[in-house]
Amino acid sequence: APCDRSLCNLRCAKTLECGHQCPSLCGEPCPPSAIACPLCATERNKNRSVDMIMMTTLGEYDLADGPLIMLPGCKHVFTVETLDGVCDMKDFYEQDGDDGAFHTPRALRNQAGTTGVKCCPDCREPIIGVVRYMRVANLGMLNTMTLKYKKTTMMLLTNLEKTYRAQAASADPKRQAVLNVTRELCKIRKEPQPLQKIYEAAKAAAMRAGGAPDAPIEIPAPGAEEESLATLLLIKTQLLEFRIRRGQWTAGKARGTETKITSMLGELDGMQQELGARQ
Repeated sequence: APCDRSLCNLRCAKTLECGHQCPSLCGEPCPPSAIACPLCATERNKNRSVDMIMMTTLGEYDLADGPLIMLPGCKHVFTVETLDGVCDMKDFYEQDGDDGAFHTPRALRNQAGTTGVKCCPDCREPIIGVVRYMRVANLGMLNTMTLKYKKTTMMLLTNLEKTYRAQAASADPKRQAVLNVTRELCKIRKEPQPLQKIYEAAKAAAMRAGGAPDAPIEIPAPGAEEESLATLLLIKTQLLEFRIRRGQWTAGKARGTETKITSMLGELDGMQQELGARQ
């Protein structure tokens, strides 16, 4: 779940192996001096840009202007100001009116599905493992997992819908094929989506901490569109299976129970189209 700790904006007080003060932030791992020390880094690293606004290189940068952060994945070094901009920190934290420093976390309920994992401005390596941006990275990974779940589930629902319609249009529908569709739909409805699992865990943690059951929590509530579509298709499939099992299927003919089922299927189709339009 996204980290809800307030930020520390102080420079690290530790000393690097070269003898100079660590250029990073308090709480971040100290980078090797050959990579991040403006005075002792290799010539290649000194010539890398650390400020994407002013295009200042590491060798030119004055640490009095602010700390630096090394990205764990690619080992590229940037100013905190540069990475704060890349990570859209204004959407995740409140800013101090005096110096513009970020401090208190903002609620994330409005950021559901709106942001992915942020990347290094130099090589596009995902920004993961930096304590300062843990809140941003965790929400980005959560949104990525949710998007993947939605795409995969919608593809599966589309294929199951095709199978259902093929059987419903047949003069001799196969009960086993319909039962297979029903079985897959039950799996979709039973398996919680990634956001649902984390939402429930966050809500349980909030209640253990003394929060009210209905109090708003940090994690955005998951959507239910895919489950609703699966439920509607499941009802339609079960009605078709009922017709087959009762031997009441008559192509082009509808009386009694058939008339009621046909009417229900029409209503379900309308609801399904309305839900699909929201995707």
